[in-house]
Amino acid sequence: SYNIYINVNDGANNYAKAFTVSVTNVNEAPTDLSFEASASFIEYLVVGGGGAGGYGNSNEGGGGGGAGGYLTGTLSSTSGITYTITVGAGGTGINSTNSPGGNGGSSSIAGQGITIVTALGGGGGGGCGTSGATGASGGGGSGCGTDRPGGSGTANQGNSGGKGRWINNSPGQGNGGGGGGASSAGARGQDRTQGTSGGGGAGTSNGISGSSVIYAAGGDGGPGGPRRTFTASNETGNTGNGGDGGTNRIGGNGAKGIVIIRYPGNPIATGGTVTQSGGHTIHTFTQVGNSNLIFSSVGTSTSSASFDEGSAVG
Repeated sequence: SYNIYINVNDGANNYAKAFTVSVTNVNEAPTDLSFEASASFIEYLVVGGGGAGGYGNSNEGGGGGGAGGYLTGTLSSTSGITYTITVGAGGTGINSTNSPGGNGGSSSIAGQGITIVTALGGGGGGGCGTSGATGASGGGGSGCGTDRPGGSGTANQGNSGGKGRWINNSPGQGNGGGGGGASSAGARGQDRTQGTSGGGGAGTSNGISGSSVIYAAGGDGGPGGPRRTFTASNETGNTGNGGDGGTNRIGGNGAKGIVIIRYPGNPIATGGTVTQSGGHTIHTFTQVGNSNLIFSSVGTSTSSASFDEGSAVG
């Protein structure tokens, strides 16, 4: 109880009165405490699988494979949503001079309330007798009998492949064209010295994983002859790079794609390989095929504990 004495004076008269205020302590549980697991937005990187290089003959190198599509952006309203994550495979080399290397597979994010985000696979590099294939970035061309063009790229995902060079045309006799990359088109076979591999379009550096990595670079065109053999190595990892063109050999395989999701704060979702860097949680998907990214729902919980009113809380 508290005693309160009130005195009022109007300049001529006084009035005084005593009051007693009593406070009763009621020990009851708090209610309406809401604990929300939510990210206002998430960032993404989606890269498609790179295309394989082409199979050139002993005079004309195969075209380099085009890079997989390169997409970045943000999504919102993540609470309680399950996203389907797809990682595209790299294209495989084709044992034929009359076919381009295999295209890479598409990578994507799909889920309720969003437009599907799809990074296309890269186009395969041209075999000796073929042009480069179209894709996110186009494969480079080869040059049997004529300078064969590179494949077209896809707007906002990559660039076109470079034209290959027939061995009877100078300069760059017999060089395969480079595959297109995320940041630039593949170079023509005539743009480098005869007998050298090169010309792949530049990729793009991105630090969403916590460290800077170059993704989606185009594969190099194979070196021109005469009577040359060049064995292209296969791309490994999840960069979406295109494979190199071979000379008198099958072209190299393209690299697998990748999907990376990042949001601020602690983990509120499951799926992929989960790491933390710079105040963000990062989910990295590298396995070819479909996986799920599951965000926690907004939850409301009421505490069953009690506390004395007037005591410190927090």
